[in-house]
Amino acid sequence: MSRRWGAYIASRAVTYAAAIVVVAWVHGSVLWSGITSGLVLVVTMACAAFEARR
Repeated sequence: MSRRWGAYIASRAVTYAAAIVVVAWVHGSVLWSGITSGLVLVVTMACAAFEARR
């Protein structure tokens, strides 16, 4: 596995883990749910955009 793909997987794993933590401990918080969902979206789009330019 290349370093680039390792970074993609790690960054997505961290944002998904944050989203799971929010659901587990701060459930019902629309603010934190929105923040973590937005982070997942931003990281996914950034990885896709970077890969599309290659």
